[in-house]
Amino acid sequence: LGALWKTIDYIGDTSKYTHYLLMQDSMHFIKDLNFISNTEEVFAFRKFNGWDQAKGWHSREVCHEFSKLSGIDVSHENFTMFQCNSFLCTKSHIEQLEDIKLRLFLPVHKHDSMCSERIIGIVFNEMKSNISDITLSHYIMKEFAKRS
Repeated sequence: LGALWKTIDYIGDTSKYTHYLLMQDSMHFIKDLNFISNTEEVFAFRKFNGWDQAKGWHSREVCHEFSKLSGIDVSHENFTMFQCNSFLCTKSHIEQLEDIKLRLFLPVHKHDSMCSERIIGIVFNEMKSNISDITLSHYIMKEFAKRS
């Protein structure tokens, strides 16, 4: 998420572009994003329901800190988790992410990052965003490293 805000700061004027894509440096395009013309939808790389695969993590310190900062309850289950913290959204969404103070939420290790995948979904849900059924995994490939 830090890279998103560094990019926004570098661009300076968010009205320059209609859409913003946040993806990890371990990802690459496998085909063109030919579906974004005038849509206001949010697209996730991959998505899952709520706190699936991370039961109880909503009580982690990083989630409490985000709740205090933003005023958003992170304990509910009805939201979409954005895998890899990767998404495509509009400039309007970026402005709303600023308003919710997502800029101040910067994960510092893997577990925080896994919580942020859920917090992003909670935030887009809070913003009443239209999350598309189309996932970016059809257009972008992630190179997963082997873990020991």
